[in-house]
Amino acid sequence: MSITIRGCHIGEGRPKVIIPIVEVSESKILERALEFSELCIDCVEWRIDWFEQCNDMHSVVSCLQKIRVALKDKLLLVTFRTKDEGGEVSLTHQKYLDFINTVIDTDCADLIDIEFLTAGNDIRKLIDNAHSSGAVVVCSSHDFQKTPDKSELVSRMVKMQQVGADLPKVAVMPHDSTDVLTLLAATVEMKNKYFATPIIAISMGKLDFCKRWRFKCSWADWAGCCQRRVRLNSRIKTYGVLILNWTSTPFFSFDYFTDSDNHSFQQPTV
Repeated sequence: MSITIRGCHIGEGRPKVIIPIVEVSESKILERALEFSELCIDCVEWRIDWFEQCNDMHSVVSCLQKIRVALKDKLLLVTFRTKDEGGEVSLTHQKYLDFINTVIDTDCADLIDIEFLTAGNDIRKLIDNAHSSGAVVVCSSHDFQKTPDKSELVSRMVKMQQVGADLPKVAVMPHDSTDVLTLLAATVEMKNKYFATPIIAISMGKLDFCKRWRFKCSWADWAGCCQRRVRLNSRIKTYGVLILNWTSTPFFSFDYFTDSDNHSFQQPTV
């Protein structure tokens, strides 16, 4: 199963690369958007919760429209990550629904992240509304404390499929190598038994831990990629790229580099 957006086929071919904008001011956000529009990446994610005016919907809509123009033909994923799911800002249930529906109404987002637990009983309505505007839905769930067992991860992603998600996403916190392998096992089971949609599966954690892990296998049929920027010691900006990808054999990779490194970001090849 694959999804095609602006000519990008998610679910087939090489790993797809996504990079987030996590800036505070509109000027910096637009600067990043212009910079990322020239990179060899597939999609840019705007994390609204980082925006200093994220509680002002007029400012959010205005900035979103400018990002859409700046990115040209790049795919745009729009995300408001709530504090309960690891984001910067807490929202009431109704405020979250209003945010998602307002983003949908702009017609600027190619993909919209909808938090599975935050949306609650309104999840189907939100997804239907997004689909009616032509947007693809990433239905997400984050666990910053642990890696649930395989059955729970699979169950969570299957439930997302059942409510209409185009791209179920789980992000978990590993404490050891067994946790990382648990996530891999869950992705393989999804591939073999519940292949109605592509999925995104992310193993989070400290970069020094992730640096020690690098699994690579060939025969890549589908890839979901997430890149995240974090701050270390309030000084160093670090970019981490996590790619998950499979056919009959899983592919799992984590790399990172800092702003001070002389690295250019390039598309991965398989």
